[in-house]
Amino acid sequence: MSHEDYEIWEPKLPTDYKEIIQVSKNPEIYKQITKKGLYDMFSKGILLQDGKVWFSLGSNGERNEIISAKRFSYKDHLLRKWRSIPESRFPKVAEMLNISKLNIHIKIRTQFLSPSVNYKVHLIFRFSGPRKSQAKRMYVNLKYTMGKENLHAYFATWREDGWMMIELFQFLNHKKDTDFEVQLESFSRCYCGNDSIYIEGILFQAIDNASLIMLFGSHSILFGSYKVNIFFSKLQV
Repeated sequence: MSHEDYEIWEPKLPTDYKEIIQVSKNPEIYKQITKKGLYDMFSKGILLQDGKVWFSLGSNGERNEIISAKRFSYKDHLLRKWRSIPESRFPKVAEMLNISKLNIHIKIRTQFLSPSVNYKVHLIFRFSGPRKSQAKRMYVNLKYTMGKENLHAYFATWREDGWMMIELFQFLNHKKDTDFEVQLESFSRCYCGNDSIYIEGILFQAIDNASLIMLFGSHSILFGSYKVNIFFSKLQV
């Protein structure tokens, strides 16, 4: 490998990139790749931990992580089917047959996030049928609970990859591993129709905001430099 490869591209890689590669499906295939090649790979994204975590780097080197729906708990297994669809990053996605009764409990831990960075937490999903609107945003009214709070996320946004995302939370991260817990209840049949939905996972996406905004229903609370002590329900100054 060239001197330029080490001088320019190695500093852009995660400091623990070797450990990250070790939890990929085939870590041995990356041994001969240049540092630039590794950087390009991380920028596009890589599957980790038996295909249940998608890790990627943002344009400024911030870490993003999607945790697969395979790690969620489903109350009614008859209303959930596992599907393989070519548009997904993961081998399997969860097809929810009744969007008005999701009953999905999510209790997960991230492992690769950047410390001292603000993150948005999104649910990544799509409808099984044809796209219902050409508009960038769609009213879906997702009902969910965090701790003792009953919450609503009203608008989902179409992504360039054909999936939709809807924001559940924002927080200031202090370490690579963070616990997150939420209960997904229902989407509005009135606006979403009767089609089933595919749920891909939960996205932890780095943002540039200097302040933490936590959304409780229609209320936005500015936390500034507050420290989030996860399960996201306890806050310390």
